[in-house]
Amino acid sequence: MHVLSSLPDPFFFLEFLRSLVDRGLLQYSMGLERWEWDEDLIRLEKITNNVLFLLANKMSRMRMEVQMALKVLSSFGNEVNEKIITYLNTTSQFVDILSGVEEAISDGFVSRVGEPLCYVFVHDKVREAAYSLIPDDAKDE
Repeated sequence: MHVLSSLPDPFFFLEFLRSLVDRGLLQYSMGLERWEWDEDLIRLEKITNNVLFLLANKMSRMRMEVQMALKVLSSFGNEVNEKIITYLNTTSQFVDILSGVEEAISDGFVSRVGEPLCYVFVHDKVREAAYSLIPDDAKDE
């Protein structure tokens, strides 16, 4: 069975490819002007068709400030008003949240939209993955 034959949707497919690139299993050769990979090496990897797992795994390797920002954003839902994040950034507990949000934007997890300005997750699965990073006993906080 081919590795890519069971991918459920385009969003997962893109995240799957990004995870291969992030782990050095898929690389673009500038000299040859083409993508290169070792299919046998990829087959040895624990590849999942669960986009939440891929996203959460990628998020868990990010800087703590970015993880914290993603967790906080996810606990508000799919959309958070910029004023809330600006306020949180003034508190001692969340002093670096704004830089974490900015990095989450540059990494493609979050976007700025609307008037008034809001931060939104680019996909509901991204929010779910960020929320899954919060330990169950801390979710009520």
